[in-house]
Amino acid sequence: MRTCEGMAVAKTNGELSQKQQAELRGLHTSGDDTIADLTELFSVSRPTVYRTLQRNSGV
Repeated sequence: MRTCEGMAVAKTNGELSQKQQAELRGLHTSGDDTIADLTELFSVSRPTVYRTLQRNSGV
């Protein structure tokens, strides 16, 4: 039961905070950093970067 609760909390919180998501979007929008750069900078996977960009793009 504790495992399910922990997984639910982790899924709700996500891998990146709101501040980190905003920073990631800003860096991506500026065009100075590649997706690979962002994955290293934030220590997340490529799908996480793409998912974050997609969720916050208003699409």
